[in-house]
Amino acid sequence: MTIFIGADHRGFELKNKLVEYLQNKDIRVEDLGNYELDPEDDYPDFAQKVAQAVLADKMIISMYFQLHLTISPRSKHKPW
Repeated sequence: MTIFIGADHRGFELKNKLVEYLQNKDIRVEDLGNYELDPEDDYPDFAQKVAQAVLADKMIISMYFQLHLTISPRSKHKPW
């Protein structure tokens, strides 16, 4: 099984850490970009690449997730 991964500028650092982690665990991972930090890129481009790779690999299950952190100025719970 191969894990396909891709991210835009917002997930770039996390993607690189995940790729390194998975490779250190001897898990096959294919990085589909972006390969350099580009503040102008957008996640649909990389989501499409991941989806096409999953379909081409005939995987049964695919996962796509996007992490968001929204902090309201009136929030009672601070994440830090």
